Amino acid sequence: MLRRPRFPFYRVASGDGTVVHEGMVSGSASGDTDATTYGGSDGSGLLVLPAGGYAITAWLAGYAGGVTGPPRDDCSTQVTLQPLDDVALNADFPPNQASSLGPAPAPTPVPGS
Repeated sequence: MLRRPRFPFYRVASGDGTVVHEGMVSGSASGDTDATTYGGSDGSGLLVLPAGGYAITAWLAGYAGGVTGPPRDDCSTQVTLQPLDDVALNADFPPNQASSLGPAPAPTPVPGS
């Protein structure tokens, strides 16, 4: 049986429930049969938002011919932003396990910079 690829999507909703962004994660994909990373570069999926509380939801879905399939393996988190905050999140969708959404690890500093 051929398994159709699924792609990552995310939604950002403000504290009052208004959706301020929803779409596929931008950037490139890399990986192998064990794992695929989408986005991954600084600025992929970048949003500039005013301070406040937000609900972030991520999920996987099929996508073909401009049509998005039903969401699967969704996960969510809450984020409260202060002025000038810089927040990065990672979603993890391990096979046969619950998905998770949380803070991304801090980038490794480049020596001499």
